Amino acid sequence: MSHKKWILLSALTLVLAVQASPLNRRYVPITVLGKQLPAVETPTSQLAAFAFSAVDASWTAVPWQVDDIIIENNVRKYNKAEAENDRIDAEDELLLMPHDLGDRAPTDLWPATADSVLPRIEIALHDPLDGQQAWIYLFAVTAETWQPPNGYFSHTPGSAEQPAADWWHTPAYTLGLSANGWIDFVALSLDPQLDILDRLKLRLAGKPGWPGYSAYSYTEDVMLWEKSAVRVKPVRSFQDQETLITNPLNFGAKFLSVDYKLHYYPYSYKLVVPEDQLDSSLSALFGIKTLRQSLDFSPAISGARFYSDSTTSDAIAIDGQPDALTTALGQQIGDPVWMMVSGAFGSVVSIYRLPNVKGAPAQLYYADRSDGGTADGTADSGDNLSFCDSGLLFQTQEQNQVLVSDRITLDFATYFIPAAWQGPELAQNLVTWEDNDLQISAETQHKTASTAVTTASAIPAAFALEPAYPNPFDPSRSILSLAISGPAAPIEIVITDIRGCEIRRFVRECTERATVVAWDGTDQRGHRVASGIYLVWAAHLGQTQTAKILLLTP
Repeated sequence: MSHKKWILLSALTLVLAVQASPLNRRYVPITVLGKQLPAVETPTSQLAAFAFSAVDASWTAVPWQVDDIIIENNVRKYNKAEAENDRIDAEDELLLMPHDLGDRAPTDLWPATADSVLPRIEIALHDPLDGQQAWIYLFAVTAETWQPPNGYFSHTPGSAEQPAADWWHTPAYTLGLSANGWIDFVALSLDPQLDILDRLKLRLAGKPGWPGYSAYSYTEDVMLWEKSAVRVKPVRSFQDQETLITNPLNFGAKFLSVDYKLHYYPYSYKLVVPEDQLDSSLSALFGIKTLRQSLDFSPAISGARFYSDSTTSDAIAIDGQPDALTTALGQQIGDPVWMMVSGAFGSVVSIYRLPNVKGAPAQLYYADRSDGGTADGTADSGDNLSFCDSGLLFQTQEQNQVLVSDRITLDFATYFIPAAWQGPELAQNLVTWEDNDLQISAETQHKTASTAVTTASAIPAAFALEPAYPNPFDPSRSILSLAISGPAAPIEIVITDIRGCEIRRFVRECTERATVVAWDGTDQRGHRVASGIYLVWAAHLGQTQTAKILLLTP
């Protein structure tokens, strides 16, 4: 394809993409319940999810998954052996990401790799917030020829010496666990070498009411890792952790078994704590007076900004110097409480759902002090510094009052957004998207004609334009890499703006090994281009592939 045709097609792509009304919401995974789908006879292992593009009438296979669920005592249970089967049951969950959705497809257009005899499932998703719509399709595929797209995760298990020290990688972030299976490393893709986190912190302090027993103050360091179970899946991966906490009354080596689950998504993770983990009478017996869970960042984020829904909309500078801010929370049990950090490295948003803890009101915990110490009187841990150590605190000051709860650790979700210097509207949007599910309808459709459309995954593997990395990218902090593989022959790369105007053009000789083209965010004359969406077109031996990239500058 000629360079001029690329430009014209780029402009047409932009116009039609706008007309397609893709969903505005981002980052928050989409869950479709099995009961929202018509009966699906095809085994799950033989199904594939495809998004349709009305721009060029093409199909793209996208990552998706089905999690087998059973309901016990009105609680949804994941990863139970008795729930596992090769079908979509009413209780099961289908997982997708918003940016993987597409346009509505005519019933006579099917992917070439799909079984043309068996029906497809059209799933329509409607956003009640703005009226936008998007679609995804489930097809039966031929196992002998089908290669599913890669998922979003790469998992590295801990070593023999430190089996709990796992690593998780997605296109948005890298997360590492400590030797006791607790989160203590996070880097976002804008600067994948920059560890922005000291650690996830836990505080448990109190004094038993019995004579002869002194006060205790626990940090996350007393959590003794026992074992974990990992399931790496395309859109949501699981890690079930089992730990033990030592006994505050020194009755023996162990105090309490704590089970918690980590659910990993492409842009976030959730810490999920089973209910009734701690008998409420036991928490009173041990005189728990302080319960806190927070994320303490590293000094590397100095200069970033902090926001929360309990403070004003003005940013609080993170500089290691104490700040005066309102810590009282007005939310009720189950309501969201969010806090956010944003800087050149990206943006981190934590969302707590207020748990039922009796004995003291919930407070925003915030400590920004490079001289060490904490804001709740407990001992520090980790690097013994506080840079935007923020989370939830329950603490009673009454001598005869204790906290009563059914859990030691608290449920919450944290989003890692590779977009620098965001304002509080990002956190507000995430909460809104979490609290307002998409409206879903689905139907079974049969093929009405013999037309078949080439899918993105059906393009010969000999030619591939790999996903741009990092994407989004900030040219002041990193260089965009475009990797192309294919038979030895010239390959042409053209980057255009949203109007289809050429920005840069590269011509390379493709070898049998991957050829990498680097873009520093400048045009042909070396001038830095503005933030925005750019299109990449790669042509090789008569075939073309495209990609979108998002350039962000502070």
